[in-house]
Amino acid sequence: AGCGNTSGDVYSNEVQVFDGKLGNVLIVVRNPPDKFGDGVHAVPSEEVVLDQRNCMYHPRVAAAAVGQKVTFVNSDAIFHNVRSVTTQNQKFNVAMPKKDQRITKVFDKPELFLQAKCSVHPWMGAYVAIMDHPYYSVTGENGQFLLPALPSGKYQVEAWHEVFGTQAQEITVGDGNMTPVSFTFKGKP
Repeated sequence: AGCGNTSGDVYSNEVQVFDGKLGNVLIVVRNPPDKFGDGVHAVPSEEVVLDQRNCMYHPRVAAAAVGQKVTFVNSDAIFHNVRSVTTQNQKFNVAMPKKDQRITKVFDKPELFLQAKCSVHPWMGAYVAIMDHPYYSVTGENGQFLLPALPSGKYQVEAWHEVFGTQAQEITVGDGNMTPVSFTFKGKP
């Protein structure tokens, strides 16, 4: 397949489970106490990187702040393109014919989700959450996530997975401590 692996087979990476823990789950506080640009939180200066490697996006689910750099990398020695599927941000479709080619985009509107696709390899896809506040995270392969400290109050925390859907919980934060948050996704029959 020319996708960097030896067998030529390409496997879906929609569901990534390790030791019963689910990766690529977006965790978002739906009623954030503040947003970027309020003088408290700066937009992160480090870039979010989505690597096209072995004809798959790594990571498959990412999150970035409005105004943060999002860089797409072609680590394969074959032609890819990055085509956006978006309703809020400016659409783009950029050819990436060379290995190690990089393109960087900055998105100016919040959106759940901007999708990145490859027209050459239609199974390739990634979801990028563009957030206007800092209270979000994406689970790693260990299923863990970390949210920035929240002031005291009640919050709606939502977990989204592209196959298993969305769940929400209300949490209460008081005096700098918070009950650990956990979500359980069950496979579809």
